[in-house]
This record gives sequence, structure tokens and C-alpha cells, in this order.
Amino acid sequence: MITIYHGTTKLFKEFRPQDTIGTGEGKSKFGWGSYLTSAFATAVLYSGKGPGRNAADHYVYSVEIPNPETNEGKYFVLHKPVPKEISSLVEKEIGPIKNSSDLEWGNDFRTQLETMLFIKEYGRKPKGKNEVGIAQKLCADWFYGHDVIGLAWPQSKWPRRGTMMPVEKLKIAMFNGSDIRITKIERVEVEFKVKDKSKPDKVTCIEKKNSERTEIDINTL
Repeated sequence: MITIYHGTTKLFKEFRPQDTIGTGEGKSKFGWGSYLTSAFATAVLYSGKGPGRNAADHYVYSVEIPNPETNEGKYFVLHKPVPKEISSLVEKEIGPIKNSSDLEWGNDFRTQLETMLFIKEYGRKPKGKNEVGIAQKLCADWFYGHDVIGLAWPQSKWPRRGTMMPVEKLKIAMFNGSDIRITKIERVEVEFKVKDKSKPDKVTCIEKKNSERTEIDINTL
């Protein structure tokens, strides 16, 4: 198991991906699930994204999940080639993979799989944000049904295709809250810093220097 983090303005005692999606940045760019990060500072940053910018309180959850380095088969890695066992299952259960070049880069394949699953369910490609979200959920359910518990991708700059990142530099999207164990919840004091002086509305959320973190008693939630 490893400890990583989730930043939010919400208090809860168990993770439910359907609740955490949209509470931060308001996007699910890399697929459906509860988004976690190996960096505490990044969790703080995401607590202030989207509606979080106007929130009174910001929290960082320390959580435990199976280690992607020692349990890589439990994760679909977006910056590596697609494992043969996954592509074979897709062709057996869903249909032929039209863009074989997508097999070289997991994130490209993920979006193709989402479309394939939506077509299988509804007879056409997804249209609009809501239907893309449905396609992402279908994809997450398909992976979870084949013992894949989440997606993994780089914390910052993506590497050369096929190169696995160290676990301390990963982001994770977990499909099911039962695979996430909360070990600590802390209230953090934040401030918003202008990223570009020429664009005063472009700000980033950071933890105040020398501020105290206040631990929340999970049993009171």
C-alpha cells in the first residue's frame, strides 16, 4: 500500500467517485474515478479549482491504495503501451480495434475504448460532455470487471511513450471507493496566487506559508 492525497472542499468519510467528480476542477480529463495525487501540494492546488475558489474551507485527504509499482496489473497505465491481455479482451468482448496505433499509448486507447463501449450500448458515438461522461463510466466499469481498479498517469510532464514513472510522480483515478482507505483528513489554510501578472484572473491555489494544518476527526463525520 502507498499513501497519496486528494484535495477538496468537501468533508466525507468514504470515497464515492460519482460524488467527487466535478467537486474540484469540474473535469474528468483522464477518465472516470476519484482523482488522487502523490503530491500534497498538488492536492491543495486542486482543492481550489473550479467552485473551490470560493469555498471557505479546503481539505486534503491522506489515503492508502495498492502500490502501482508492485501491483501494476491492477492499474491501466495511460503513458505506456496497452498490455496484450487487455487488447485481446477488448477484441473478444467488444469488437475489433480500428486504430491499432492507439495501442502504443494507453491514453489514446482509453478514449477509443470509451467510444466503442458507448456504441455497443447506444448504437452511436457519444455527443457532448454528458455522454462523454457516460462513456467514461462504461469504460471504468469494464476495467473494474476485469480486475483493474484504476488509471495511472504522470504527475507532471509526460515521459517518452512506454516509460513507467516512479510511483511518487503519479496521479491516479480510482474506480471504486472501496479500494481507497482514508487515513487522515486535514483542513489547510490556502491563498490564491496570480500565475501571470498580465492575466490577473489566472490564479493558482497554494497552502499558506507557516500555516497550521488542522486534523479532522473522521469519526465525527
